[in-house]
Amino acid sequence: KFFFIKPKAEINLKKGKWLTMNAEEGIFDIKQQTLELIGDVIFLHSDGEQIDTNNAVIDLKKAIIYGNKKIFGKNETINFSSEGFKVVKTGKIFQLLGKSKIKIKNIK
Repeated sequence: KFFFIKPKAEINLKKGKWLTMNAEEGIFDIKQQTLELIGDVIFLHSDGEQIDTNNAVIDLKKAIIYGNKKIFGKNETINFSSEGFKVVKTGKIFQLLGKSKIKIKNIK
């Protein structure tokens, strides 16, 4: 296992999009192919989405990102909070887990 202090990663996605991740600490498990991000975890997407939480796991074998700590997220039209989340490989499905709250802004 590798232990990281203040890990930061930038991932280039399809069609020129990107995802940036920051945390206070990270643990990469070589055998399990997982990266656990701990403390002040922030995900920023080039489309303007932002997710804040205290814990997230990136499972490279299963191509999923998930967390079971409270999260807050936002973009131009939606604010949300939840007790956990899961994102599958395609990134098209973002699941809120547990008690969740979503606020959609009025678009004019």
